Amino acid sequence: MKTIGYVVTMWLLAGAGGWGGGWGWGAVAQAGTDFTVQLDAAKLKASHQAKKADEAACVMTSRDNAGTLDSLQVKLNDKLDFDLSLSAGAGTVAVLKQGSLEVSLPPAAYADEQLVVTSRGSARCAMMLPAAKKDPKGSGSLVTVTLADSSFAKLDLAAREYLAGLRISDHELVRESDFGRTFQIYHLPSGVPAFPLPRHVNEKDDLELWMVLPEGAVAKVEVSSCDDVPALRVAGTYKIAAEAVGKLQSGESAELEQAPLSFRLEPYAKRLNCAGTLTYKIDVVYQGEQGTGSTSIAFERVVRFEWGIGYMFDFGRGRKYSLADRPTADGRSEKFLVASRDTTGAQPVIALGVNVCGTNPKALTWCDRLINPTLLVDPSRLTSGFGIGMVLRPFHGIGLLGGMTVFETTVLADGLMVKPGDPWTLAGAPTTKTVFNRDSLGFVLAVIVSTDVFAALSRSTP
Repeated sequence: MKTIGYVVTMWLLAGAGGWGGGWGWGAVAQAGTDFTVQLDAAKLKASHQAKKADEAACVMTSRDNAGTLDSLQVKLNDKLDFDLSLSAGAGTVAVLKQGSLEVSLPPAAYADEQLVVTSRGSARCAMMLPAAKKDPKGSGSLVTVTLADSSFAKLDLAAREYLAGLRISDHELVRESDFGRTFQIYHLPSGVPAFPLPRHVNEKDDLELWMVLPEGAVAKVEVSSCDDVPALRVAGTYKIAAEAVGKLQSGESAELEQAPLSFRLEPYAKRLNCAGTLTYKIDVVYQGEQGTGSTSIAFERVVRFEWGIGYMFDFGRGRKYSLADRPTADGRSEKFLVASRDTTGAQPVIALGVNVCGTNPKALTWCDRLINPTLLVDPSRLTSGFGIGMVLRPFHGIGLLGGMTVFETTVLADGLMVKPGDPWTLAGAPTTKTVFNRDSLGFVLAVIVSTDVFAALSRSTP
């Protein structure tokens, strides 16, 4: 997840400038700073085994020095059985060997550089190295910058800077496919979203709630509304489609005790996938103050199946039998058997489409436009066959279908020993039956309109 959780926020305490009372360093930084980074061996070991960074494993202090270069010393509180690699600034690398408790990097300009602690090529923790604030007494004593006013308005400003340091400038889309996406939604210490919410979130999508919290803060997330997503949703109904085809056929700020300020990213334990509207509240308690933010996110509907109506032109040529008259040699006339194969032609149809990727009508994907297998039903031949094809949908509500039809065709009844062109000497019309054979196959083109669109047009008709 990029650098989330890797970067410790002590950089916030350096050079933020312009925030007033207790914040920033002013315009001029100290020439030299002694940095000491204390590493927690137990947390590093757990991070190493879990292959996940732990920002709490690194703690930094700094003091002024009289030189022109910075010093950097890294210390462990216990021995480790693996090496740690340390990098700070361009080309500055050191190794804290297994069994060793400290290492000093050569003097260099480390202020405002990032120190990254890695094992086996993966970051365990990271932090920015800010120049120490000048001690007014000039004693060179250890200095920790504090937040004089920790009201939630100031905390939110600091949290935004923390996110900017992680190069997070918007809610993150960490998984994207036509079958669903995963968003990470970031919240400030006051409980409100850090950035404008995504415009289109639908029922295929998952949301992860992440909170930027100052160390020592406690957050509680309360989800009050998140309906289960239906396993299957169908747009329109067969009843509307049948009625429509019938019409086609018929022609119709507080002052608090000073405290060191650093942040952490904390996720809500559950990934949320909802129907309707997701409503949740985040309560954050920090140094006796409480911030509360309530958020609602509307999930757009996703349709898996869709009823439609339309016209198809069926190029199938089913066989039919009839009798005709012709003259005989003696001047009389006789009946003979005639077989014909006429193109079926234009027919109103009902269509049931399958939205393979799940369609959000407000935001179509390439899959929604191209992969839509559809079943066609001709109400006038309801029990004698069907059509199937693929719909090309330039926008929601209307599509062009190309496919094939399979309908029963007519053959002579068993036992009749005649063929087309033979004289018909039996009484009555030829007896026939319907079967599926190679004459049953046909090519079809159709225009399909969603019944939702048709119903809306019907309601708007005066």
